[in-house]
Amino acid sequence: MENRSRIRLVVLAALVLSLPVTLISRLWYMQVMAGDRYAAAANRTSTNTVHTVAPRGLVVDDVGRVLAGNESALVVSALATALPKDTATRRAELQRLAAILGVSEQDLEARVTLCDYHKYGAKAPQMNPGCWTGSPLQPIPLLRLDTADAAARATQIALQVLERQELFPGITAEIQQIRSYPSPAGASAAQILGHVGKITADDVARAKTQQAADELKTAAAAGEMIGQAGLEAEYDQYLRGTMGTRVVSVDPAGNPLGTVREIPPTPGATLVTSIDARVQQIAEQALADAVEHARTVPQLANHRMVTQHADAAAAVVIDARTGHVLALANYPTYNPGVWDGGSISQTAYDALVHAPGNPLFSQAVQGEYAPGSTFKPITTAGAVSTPYYSITGRYDCPTVFTAGNRTFTNFEGETGLGAISFAEALTVSCDTFFYKIGDTLWKADGGLTPTHPRDAIINEALGWGLGQPTHIDLPIDGSGNVETRQEKIDAWKKNKALWCAEAQTEPNPLYREYDRENCQDGYQYREGDALNFAIGQGTVTVTPLQLAMDYAAIGNGGTLFTPRIGRALVAPNGTVIQEINAPSRKLPVPADVLSYLRQALTQVTTNPLGTAYNAFAGFPFDKYTIGGKTGTAEVQALNPDGTPKDSTAWFASFGGPVGQPAQYAVVVMVSQGGQGGVTAAPAVREIYDGLYGLDGSGPYRLPHDAFAQAGPALPGGVPPATLPNVATSGVPTPTAAAANASGVISRSGTGTAAAVAPAVAVLPPERRGGRR
Repeated sequence: MENRSRIRLVVLAALVLSLPVTLISRLWYMQVMAGDRYAAAANRTSTNTVHTVAPRGLVVDDVGRVLAGNESALVVSALATALPKDTATRRAELQRLAAILGVSEQDLEARVTLCDYHKYGAKAPQMNPGCWTGSPLQPIPLLRLDTADAAARATQIALQVLERQELFPGITAEIQQIRSYPSPAGASAAQILGHVGKITADDVARAKTQQAADELKTAAAAGEMIGQAGLEAEYDQYLRGTMGTRVVSVDPAGNPLGTVREIPPTPGATLVTSIDARVQQIAEQALADAVEHARTVPQLANHRMVTQHADAAAAVVIDARTGHVLALANYPTYNPGVWDGGSISQTAYDALVHAPGNPLFSQAVQGEYAPGSTFKPITTAGAVSTPYYSITGRYDCPTVFTAGNRTFTNFEGETGLGAISFAEALTVSCDTFFYKIGDTLWKADGGLTPTHPRDAIINEALGWGLGQPTHIDLPIDGSGNVETRQEKIDAWKKNKALWCAEAQTEPNPLYREYDRENCQDGYQYREGDALNFAIGQGTVTVTPLQLAMDYAAIGNGGTLFTPRIGRALVAPNGTVIQEINAPSRKLPVPADVLSYLRQALTQVTTNPLGTAYNAFAGFPFDKYTIGGKTGTAEVQALNPDGTPKDSTAWFASFGGPVGQPAQYAVVVMVSQGGQGGVTAAPAVREIYDGLYGLDGSGPYRLPHDAFAQAGPALPGGVPPATLPNVATSGVPTPTAAAANASGVISRSGTGTAAAVAPAVAVLPPERRGGRR
């Protein structure tokens, strides 16, 4: 028993003695034998990559005035890894800083906190609201640059903080850019320019490839903005440039030690547009004048002198020789500066959404309205393509035309003129003349029992590009509507149940009758449909842009362009990357018919019987030719207050120096504007006067139609033939024709303008009609 106890004690003693020996041996090994290896591991560094945002490219007008640019601001920023680690010290610093910034301490704490992606993954920003989504090595901006005023205030605050930097360890100031929309020459162009905004999860989800999605995620983390609407969105891939990278060495604690290598960002390209800021402003003012005139000066409507509701309007100015857009004006519009900085306050956004006339909506591109009598040149071309009509023939313009059990009259019951030519019918806009055409062709096709209908006017409209998108270089577009026989059948199948139900419940007797007819035989292309279509009523609708492209084609000899706003993309060093031409095709109309239409439409403005004669009274027709067509399209709908909607006022035109192909196409549309000759034509006159530097005249002169003193909006009355040159200083040299233009490009860049690259096309992206 004693021997066993002694053995146990010996073993225990040996174990006790071996422990310090083992510990000492291990320490000796780590410090002597492996000391260098462990010291190297302790001092080992790693690298992190920080992405830097590229300056966004500018958007400029045809002579270099900045439509969308960048302003710089000095912004107070925090480096998360350099902020005090001690909780009390950190809190005291953030309290001081919050007071200077004018934000709450809680909001500031959230901004300087890194999103915990290790713990929450992709949901980190939701789990830590307001946290920093970028790299820990990126300075975190502590103020939002959402307006030009905010940018100026941010710089003042940054200077205050830098003066007392000892109180703010980990806080610095970084130069940042704010997107700005300066409205040169007072032009809004808000619906064209669009805006930029933060990259959202929806943007990433819409990416076409995984690589594109990953790039967007990286850009979002770096704080980059992308185009969210308008030209900013359409040309975003060129405007964004290429992000830079900075590889930073960090210690095991994540603290930065230095920059290993750096690739600076490449600024985005400048988009030179065909928009001219002065022409855009003139068009916007002409719309405001036309709307005010319609609302305040009574005009004839339904045999009474009344004012009009005039709730929205659009103007389009096209270079008829190239297909480029000089102006796309909207009424109402708004100051694009509300998007400065890439964001908008909720109050401002709600005001735009609920504003009368919907200023966020582009009436010029997307607004679809019955064209009324502006459609009659297309009816003419369709009619003379058949054996039943000749361009030199004379046909009846009766006071009343009867089809079935219905009678159709001229505008305001005007007396017929007997047998007249197509030119005379267009000049005075005789509705019954064109009703008769629609009826004749419908009967020739077989009426309600056609076998192989020609549908000459329908197919003519399709050949002029109506009923289909224009493919303008914007993310928005409008197709209008040209209803074929098959589409009518499809619509009846889709809507029959609704029409039949509303035929029993609709309180308005006029609408109830429409529903009853559509319920019974809405699949048929009826006689009334053909008559309405022939005068631009019924189901046919067009956009102002579509009509402008068609009248440009009449004026230029038959070339139908796909409209383009972009003229060229220019690299930061001034090299032209790409010129942008408008694709085109020929109208399916014989040359002699087009020539006849051009001559006939000039009578609308020059003949005392013409429906736009009063609007163009006193215009110098010895120097300039203006041809066009008025339209007064009835609308079978009610206003919110229950009153019937007023007619849509149109004037579509082409014009240029005498003896030359048309230089411009100008179209104005005023929703609920009443007579085209009274409301829309004077606005078109104002735009032409602005283009050529003339003063308005005549009984319908609008208040701002006076440009003789200021001179032509476009020097020489023509768009500049060359691009604004980006000089070595980074400031574009205006063309000789635009030497007096202000607000030209100002950006950094080196190199001289290179030879122009080969030009390539960029593909980005109602029932009866009055006639005045």
